[in-house]
Amino acid sequence: MIGILEALDCKDTPKAREIEDTVENVGNKFDHIQEAVVEKQHALNAAVTASQDVNHNIEALLNWVNDTEVCINNSHLRTSTWFSVGVPDSKRQIYSYF
Repeated sequence: MIGILEALDCKDTPKAREIEDTVENVGNKFDHIQEAVVEKQHALNAAVTASQDVNHNIEALLNWVNDTEVCINNSHLRTSTWFSVGVPDSKRQIYSYF
């Protein structure tokens, strides 16, 4: 736009300065909007990464709970088997805690 005004040799008119100021203001607003969009994009990427970390940690916790449940169930099976085979009382008491 400014190039056209310069070519027409009317850059120093009040209307030309008004148009130039308007174009500059629009450009500045666009730059600010573009910066805000980039900031929001970074925030969104950070939120997605955090969400993935939370999902991973929940999955790890669920695996741990399942493994713990299996261990507890297996220890109950062992202690009930030992009771039936005549394991001494002292060992039964120790293993009953696991």
